Amino acid sequence: VTPKEELRLAMVSVIRIDVTPVKRLVIVAGVAVAILLVAIIIGATGPPVYDHVTQFAYDCPGNSHTWDGLACNGVNLQDPTQFWEQTVPQATALNRFWSLQFAPFTILNTDTAPQMNLLVQVELIGKNDPSDDGQWYLISNDTTPVSVICPSNPCTPTNIIYEEALEYNYYHVRVWMVEGQTNLGDVQFTFWQAHSGFSKLELAFRNIYLIITSLVTGIYFWRMRRIPMSDWCWEQRAAAVLLPVAVLQANPFYALEYAARSWFLHFLDALFSTLFTATFLLVALLSIDKLRLEETRVEFNRHHIPKLIVCGVYAVIGLTLFAWINMRDRLDPIYGRPDSVTGIEVLFYISATIYVCILIWLAILLVMTVPVATAKPYIMTRFLFVGIPTAVFTLSILIGIFVGTFGPFNMTCLSMMFFNTLYHVYVWLMAYGYWPVEERFASSNPREEDSIARLPFVRTGDGDRDNQADV
Repeated sequence: VTPKEELRLAMVSVIRIDVTPVKRLVIVAGVAVAILLVAIIIGATGPPVYDHVTQFAYDCPGNSHTWDGLACNGVNLQDPTQFWEQTVPQATALNRFWSLQFAPFTILNTDTAPQMNLLVQVELIGKNDPSDDGQWYLISNDTTPVSVICPSNPCTPTNIIYEEALEYNYYHVRVWMVEGQTNLGDVQFTFWQAHSGFSKLELAFRNIYLIITSLVTGIYFWRMRRIPMSDWCWEQRAAAVLLPVAVLQANPFYALEYAARSWFLHFLDALFSTLFTATFLLVALLSIDKLRLEETRVEFNRHHIPKLIVCGVYAVIGLTLFAWINMRDRLDPIYGRPDSVTGIEVLFYISATIYVCILIWLAILLVMTVPVATAKPYIMTRFLFVGIPTAVFTLSILIGIFVGTFGPFNMTCLSMMFFNTLYHVYVWLMAYGYWPVEERFASSNPREEDSIARLPFVRTGDGDRDNQADV
């Protein structure tokens, strides 16, 4: 590249962070932090993800689990002629589903972690008429084998009903034992459903972020249309990639999950979430490495291949993990810590390991870029702008992984609000910082040389940059 061409590339690549006063950048950072703090407060004080109601078959006073035919108000399911029945708390579309969890007690010594193999008869009926004489319709009447381990009482829970279609306004369930109940004691029944308040909160903020990020993306591309794509700097191209992916992360189709019970919609949500995380990691690796090498061109280089491969593998494993969790939560939901499922646990730790490796890679690149940025003031601003948000972003996800709440994995209201806000605030900062600026240099400007010197990637007499090792 000739000096004249390099100067032209630098002048068309001037972005807002190159010319914005530090005080204004600090204010922008403060606004971003304030938005995150508000999201944290809303999440920490928000509703739980799930509602649950627990009942016991014995229904003895004082929560006793020892059967007393005179004192207890419930039924003893050891007797095959007795059955437990209950009308299900009414569920709406915002509750998304309801399920019944079955956790038996054993009369044996739990020190040896005995196993019980039960054959359970489950009858489910439904109706839409709230009156007592409304007609009930049979939904299912099935015999379900249940095998549980009892390291303590109650034994490990299992789901015997999962109803997502919600075709009726009212449900009534009846349960009794067919065989295997010799060592059976009390039974804990737990009704689960999504909290309608959480569903409303999630829908509201997803739509808010979808609208804002869509507007920011449209305005950004409207401004960039005036600049030939061949003249876009790397940061502007990175923003042009992440902004539309952030729109997908907000999931324009998410509201349809409450109306249409389709596995494909749940898969799309997992796909969009994983795509955003993997794209962010790839953009962060490339952005920091390009600053380190002071690259002016944006074409593909051989040292980009390892980054593409690692982020691609992370995307595939992450998509498999999140899709599995999303489908499992709707086909056979397991509440509490979901890593009790061996396959999901393995995928989770593989995904976390790859992510930690990428994080170490990013840290190495950041450290290697510090001397370059310190020596070149025009790189320092861009380095800080990409380095600080990237560090906050990656560390937040890393903390989420280690505490077991990330994406759909053991989601809480706090994690939902924080991570969704973090994703979108990050791309909003990119759109602001990488906004193109028209910089003109008049011959009457006494500081023309200084202005040119602080433009990105302009050599000022230091000679050609030595070849640096690829990382």
